[in-house]
This record gives sequence, structure tokens and C-alpha cells, in this order.
Amino acid sequence: MGEDHFQELTEQDIVQAMQAMEGYIDITPADFRKIYQRAYCHAWERLNRSLRAYQIMTRTVVSVHPETPLSDAARLMATHHISGVLVVDQQEHLVGIISEKDFLRHMGATEHNSFMAVVADYLTTKGCITLDLKNQPAKTIMTSPAISIDTQATAHEIALLMTSHGINRLPVVDAYNKPVGILSRTDLIRSTHLEEAPCPTS
Repeated sequence: MGEDHFQELTEQDIVQAMQAMEGYIDITPADFRKIYQRAYCHAWERLNRSLRAYQIMTRTVVSVHPETPLSDAARLMATHHISGVLVVDQQEHLVGIISEKDFLRHMGATEHNSFMAVVADYLTTKGCITLDLKNQPAKTIMTSPAISIDTQATAHEIALLMTSHGINRLPVVDAYNKPVGILSRTDLIRSTHLEEAPCPTS
């Protein structure tokens, strides 16, 4: 969809549609196109402001505890093919989150340093890349407090939060700060087409 979607609607399409309608319509094809674009824009915005987190989140929550060994946390992420895992306390309250970036950051990666640069550094000077992390608990590298949303957050609010914090996933929590789901950028895009720009600027 987006701007290209509107361009698929040709003037001939509009003329034929107007001719097929009964009665006289005092409107030009150009005006009809503008109305169509505006109507689609408003519908798109209404959808993104009405969809709630609980409607589009993934309900399967994978979590570890603060004292869980990082080797177990990494194995859990690999088994479930996920790039992040939640950290909860004994009462199942959300206390943090561990992502691939957290592992890489504690291995020495930076914004200007690629993963392979870290591997090369360890291979030439430090030995095993994971030795320093192997027996450490999850709380050592978790990001805390974790940025989260409640079940009633709108898709629009979720997109703004992800963009402002530069993150790709958000835990969804209930009123007691217990995780009930996880919402990724992929979930958001699939449900709302938020990376599209259907509203014309003119």
C-alpha cells in the first residue's frame, strides 16, 4: 500500500466507477482521488490508534531468573530462536531483559565495533570469547529496568516507544508488572503496516 498503492488507482478507473453509479455526481476524478486518499488515511490512523497490545502480542513468554547462568539463558534463546529473553524475579515480576546486544556489549562490541571484530580480538589476544560470561548470572548483563507496555497500549504508542528507545521488542505486562506477552517490531508491522506511509502529504 502506501503512496504507491494510491498510484495504482488510475483516472480511468475512477471515471469508469463514476459512470457505473446511478445518478449524477458533481465531482471530478481528481477530487474523487483526493477523497479516496483522505478516507484511506483516516482509516489507517484509526486502525493504528485502536489496535491494542494484547491483540497483536505473542503470548508465549520465555523468561529466566536473575541468578540463571548466562549459558542457560543463551541456550534458551537459541532453542526458541529468539533474540531476547525476559528476566523475572521469584514472584514473576519483570525485572529486566537480556538481548543479543547485551551479550555482544559485554563481549566488547560497540556501535563502531562489529561482532567479527570482537571475535578477532578474542582469538588473537583473549582466548575463548565466552569464557568471561559462562558462569555469570543473568543479572550481570541484563538491561534493567526493562522498558515495557501494558496490555491496553495502542499500536501508535508502541511504535513511538520503540522508535524513541531504538528497541525491537517490548514486554507486555499486567497491572502487577508480570509479563503476559512480548511484542516485537515484526508483530507490529505485520498487524498494522506501520512502516508504510499511506497518508499523502498534499
